[in-house]
Amino acid sequence: MRAAAGNRQSFHGRLKSVPSGYLHQQRSVGHVGTGIQIVIARISTSLDTDAERAWRAVQRKSTFLYVTKGVLGIADADRYPEEWHAGDVVRARLVFFGFLPGWMHELRLVRVDGERRELYTNERGGVLSAWNHCITVEPAGATRCRYTDEIDMDAGLLTPLVWLYAHIFFRYRQMRLRRLARTLT
Repeated sequence: MRAAAGNRQSFHGRLKSVPSGYLHQQRSVGHVGTGIQIVIARISTSLDTDAERAWRAVQRKSTFLYVTKGVLGIADADRYPEEWHAGDVVRARLVFFGFLPGWMHELRLVRVDGERRELYTNERGGVLSAWNHCITVEPAGATRCRYTDEIDMDAGLLTPLVWLYAHIFFRYRQMRLRRLARTLT
């Protein structure tokens, strides 16, 4: 497993510091019962806005719906809170590409850390037995920041395909987030 830059803990190290009652499963990277390795995808981008503005945007449902539009939708988006808070648990049906019905998906907001600008979710549903997602926003100057999605996923034998989907999906999300960042004031 790759350690993050500087003195930052790895994704799993940060998750282990969260009370275990919040996690669906606490597993280290390695082989699980299916013989497939849990995989981590880490995708980052630079945003043309300061870290504080980006952080406020990341916490809003409207931002989530905007950056996923066209690729992933939520049939019951009204179930999602307007702003994310630790302890939120939402169950809703996914819709792929605006028309393909997906599975019931559970999103559990483990922690929202305003000081570190990190948001942690544990998710599962359908083929996903684990989709642990960490969003991080870091300053990169007075008017720019670095946004990172880090996902620890387990989908059994389908994990390699889910990993590929995650890379495509999060690059798309980040492209839309870069567009949105230029409008944040």
